[in-house]
Amino acid sequence: MALPKHTYQVAGFTYTTPLMTASASLAMLPRIVCLLGQEVTQLVLGTAPTGLETMLANHEVVGAMLHTISTNAVAQGDGLLLLRDLLACTTVKLDVGDVRLADVYVFDEHFAGRLGDLLLVAMHAARASFMKPSQA
Repeated sequence: MALPKHTYQVAGFTYTTPLMTASASLAMLPRIVCLLGQEVTQLVLGTAPTGLETMLANHEVVGAMLHTISTNAVAQGDGLLLLRDLLACTTVKLDVGDVRLADVYVFDEHFAGRLGDLLLVAMHAARASFMKPSQA
């Protein structure tokens, strides 16, 4: 059975993220809460996609989120790998076609100098991964 997928755009790129299986969700959710903190997790999962884009247009908000994520990542050990794990099943439409962000080279090159976009894509992916498409 194919899981539903959510397609969204960030900074002119089209991304597609499938709904996570229940087992993957159970493994991923505690890691997300540890990395983002309870307040940011609630904000990400509870804010409409257009609200996320508005929120991340504010550089102070992005800075505060990156500070929280970085601080928690140090405490967690491999916390920043969570972003790559979260985006492992997400594809981005490039000139060569749909490319999986699981490829470390693609991930690193695509988001180089675009940490704000990375956060926004990760937030969309989190919503798409944990919520049915009608809710994401």
